[in-house]
Amino acid sequence: MRVLLWIICSIWEVIYKNMINARYLNGSKHRLLRVAYRRYKGKEKELNGQLIKKGDLIAELHLSNLALYRYNDHKSPEWALYRDAISELHLLSENIKTNNKPITALCGITLLTPAVVRLGFSVEEIRPGLWASINYVWLRFIRIAFTPKKTSRLKELDTKRRPVEFWMPAEQFTERF
Repeated sequence: MRVLLWIICSIWEVIYKNMINARYLNGSKHRLLRVAYRRYKGKEKELNGQLIKKGDLIAELHLSNLALYRYNDHKSPEWALYRDAISELHLLSENIKTNNKPITALCGITLLTPAVVRLGFSVEEIRPGLWASINYVWLRFIRIAFTPKKTSRLKELDTKRRPVEFWMPAEQFTERF
Protein backbone atom coordinates (compact mmCIF):
# COMPACT_ATOMS: atom_id res chain seq x y z
CA MET A 1 0.00 0.00 0.00
CA ARG A 2 2.80 2.40 0.92
CA VAL A 3 4.58 1.74 -2.39
CA LEU A 4 1.40 2.48 -4.34
CA LEU A 5 0.94 5.72 -2.38
CA TRP A 6 4.58 6.63 -3.14
CA ILE A 7 4.02 6.07 -6.87
CA ILE A 8 0.81 8.13 -6.90
CA CYS A 9 2.36 11.00 -4.90
CA SER A 10 5.48 10.97 -7.10
CA ILE A 11 3.50 11.20 -10.32
CA TRP A 12 1.23 13.92 -8.96
CA GLU A 13 4.22 15.91 -7.65
CA VAL A 14 5.81 16.00 -11.10
CA ILE A 15 2.53 17.00 -12.74
CA TYR A 16 1.65 19.65 -10.13
CA LYS A 17 5.10 21.23 -9.94
CA ASN A 18 5.16 21.52 -13.74
CA MET A 19 1.64 23.02 -13.77
CA ILE A 20 2.64 25.78 -11.36
CA ASN A 21 6.05 26.20 -13.01
CA ALA A 22 8.00 25.41 -9.82
CA ARG A 23 11.66 25.12 -10.77
CA TYR A 24 14.79 23.96 -9.02
CA LEU A 25 17.22 26.72 -8.09
CA ASN A 26 19.92 27.62 -10.58
CA GLY A 27 23.16 26.02 -9.41
CA SER A 28 21.48 23.64 -6.97
CA LYS A 29 23.55 20.60 -6.01
CA HIS A 30 20.84 18.93 -3.93
CA ARG A 31 17.74 19.69 -6.03
CA LEU A 32 15.78 19.83 -2.79
CA LEU A 33 13.90 23.10 -3.14
CA ARG A 34 11.64 24.26 -5.94
CA VAL A 35 10.36 27.81 -6.30
CA ALA A 36 7.27 29.06 -8.13
CA TYR A 37 7.11 32.80 -8.65
CA ARG A 38 3.60 34.21 -8.69
CA ARG A 39 1.62 37.37 -8.07
CA TYR A 40 -0.01 37.69 -4.64
CA LYS A 41 -3.82 37.60 -4.90
CA GLY A 42 -4.90 37.71 -1.25
CA LYS A 43 -5.81 40.51 1.12
CA GLU A 44 -3.12 42.98 2.10
CA LYS A 45 -0.97 41.63 4.92
CA GLU A 46 1.82 42.99 7.01
CA LEU A 47 4.92 40.90 7.59
CA ASN A 48 7.37 42.35 10.09
CA GLY A 49 6.55 45.90 9.05
CA GLN A 50 6.45 45.21 5.31
CA LEU A 51 3.12 45.44 3.50
CA ILE A 52 2.31 42.71 0.98
CA LYS A 53 -0.32 43.87 -1.53
CA LYS A 54 -2.23 42.31 -4.41
CA GLY A 55 0.01 42.03 -7.44
CA ASP A 56 3.31 41.84 -5.50
CA LEU A 57 5.68 39.13 -6.73
CA ILE A 58 6.18 36.36 -4.19
CA ALA A 59 8.27 33.20 -4.20
CA GLU A 60 6.31 30.09 -3.27
CA LEU A 61 8.63 27.44 -1.79
CA HIS A 62 8.14 23.72 -2.42
CA LEU A 63 10.25 20.97 -0.93
CA SER A 64 10.95 18.26 -3.49
CA ASN A 65 9.40 15.17 -1.96
CA LEU A 66 11.16 12.94 -4.47
CA ALA A 67 14.48 14.24 -3.11
CA LEU A 68 13.48 13.28 0.45
CA TYR A 69 13.75 9.61 -0.44
CA ARG A 70 17.55 10.03 -0.77
CA TYR A 71 17.85 10.75 2.96
CA ASN A 72 16.50 7.37 4.14
CA ASP A 73 19.98 5.80 3.93
CA HIS A 74 21.73 8.47 6.01
CA LYS A 75 22.76 7.66 9.56
CA SER A 76 21.00 10.84 10.70
CA PRO A 77 18.51 11.72 7.93
CA GLU A 78 17.07 14.74 9.75
CA TRP A 79 20.45 16.43 10.10
CA ALA A 80 21.48 15.65 6.53
CA LEU A 81 18.20 17.08 5.26
CA TYR A 82 18.55 20.16 7.50
CA ARG A 83 22.12 20.81 6.29
CA ASP A 84 21.11 20.52 2.64
CA ALA A 85 17.96 22.63 3.14
CA ILE A 86 20.03 25.43 4.71
CA SER A 87 22.41 25.23 1.76
CA GLU A 88 19.45 25.55 -0.64
CA LEU A 89 18.08 28.54 1.32
CA HIS A 90 21.46 30.29 1.01
CA LEU A 91 21.41 29.62 -2.73
CA LEU A 92 17.85 30.97 -2.95
CA SER A 93 18.94 34.11 -1.11
CA GLU A 94 21.71 34.66 -3.67
CA ASN A 95 19.24 34.08 -6.51
CA ILE A 96 16.83 36.64 -5.03
CA LYS A 97 19.61 39.23 -4.66
CA THR A 98 20.61 38.85 -8.32
CA ASN A 99 17.06 38.53 -9.69
CA ASN A 100 16.00 41.49 -11.80
CA LYS A 101 12.37 41.10 -10.64
CA PRO A 102 11.79 42.40 -7.09
CA ILE A 103 10.51 39.59 -4.86
CA THR A 104 8.39 40.95 -2.00
CA ALA A 105 8.01 37.82 0.15
CA LEU A 106 8.48 34.08 0.38
CA CYS A 107 5.70 31.69 1.38
CA GLY A 108 4.63 28.07 1.45
CA ILE A 109 2.47 25.49 3.21
CA THR A 110 3.86 22.87 5.57
CA LEU A 111 3.22 20.46 8.42
CA LEU A 112 6.75 21.13 9.70
CA THR A 113 5.80 24.16 11.76
CA PRO A 114 8.58 23.88 14.38
CA ALA A 115 11.25 23.75 11.66
CA VAL A 116 10.02 26.80 9.71
CA VAL A 117 9.65 28.81 12.94
CA ARG A 118 13.26 27.97 13.87
CA LEU A 119 14.31 29.21 10.42
CA GLY A 120 12.64 32.57 11.15
CA PHE A 121 9.44 32.28 9.12
CA SER A 122 6.17 33.48 10.61
CA VAL A 123 3.28 31.03 10.46
CA GLU A 124 -0.43 31.52 9.98
CA GLU A 125 -3.14 28.94 10.39
CA ILE A 126 -5.07 28.11 7.25
CA ARG A 127 -8.72 28.98 7.77
CA PRO A 128 -10.85 25.84 8.26
CA GLY A 129 -12.64 24.73 5.14
CA LEU A 130 -12.17 22.75 1.97
CA TRP A 131 -8.70 24.18 1.18
CA ALA A 132 -7.40 23.35 4.66
CA SER A 133 -8.86 19.83 4.47
CA ILE A 134 -7.32 19.16 1.05
CA ASN A 135 -3.92 20.37 2.27
CA TYR A 136 -4.14 18.24 5.41
CA VAL A 137 -4.97 15.07 3.47
CA TRP A 138 -2.33 15.71 0.79
CA LEU A 139 0.43 16.50 3.29
CA ARG A 140 -0.47 13.39 5.30
CA PHE A 141 -0.20 11.27 2.15
CA ILE A 142 3.21 12.80 1.45
CA ARG A 143 4.39 12.10 5.00
CA ILE A 144 3.29 8.47 4.76
CA ALA A 145 4.74 7.96 1.28
CA PHE A 146 8.11 9.70 1.65
CA THR A 147 9.26 9.36 5.26
CA PRO A 148 10.76 6.33 6.95
CA LYS A 149 8.57 4.24 9.24
CA LYS A 150 8.18 5.81 12.66
CA THR A 151 7.30 4.83 16.18
CA SER A 152 3.65 5.11 17.19
CA ARG A 153 4.46 8.17 19.37
CA LEU A 154 5.78 10.07 16.36
CA LYS A 155 2.84 8.96 14.21
CA GLU A 156 0.46 10.33 16.86
CA LEU A 157 2.30 13.68 16.85
CA ASP A 158 2.07 13.83 13.05
CA THR A 159 -1.70 13.34 13.03
CA LYS A 160 -2.16 16.24 15.46
CA ARG A 161 -0.26 18.69 13.27
CA ARG A 162 -2.26 20.86 10.91
CA PRO A 163 -0.94 22.53 7.76
CA VAL A 164 0.10 26.16 8.17
CA GLU A 165 1.18 28.88 5.77
CA PHE A 166 4.66 30.23 6.40
CA TRP A 167 5.81 33.71 5.34
CA MET A 168 8.91 35.90 5.38
CA PRO A 169 9.61 39.24 3.69
CA ALA A 170 12.27 38.84 1.00
CA GLU A 171 14.47 41.54 2.56
CA GLN A 172 14.50 39.73 5.89
CA PHE A 173 15.16 36.42 4.13
CA THR A 174 18.19 37.74 2.23
CA GLU A 175 19.60 39.27 5.44
CA ARG A 176 19.10 36.02 7.35
CA PHE A 177 20.46 33.68 4.69
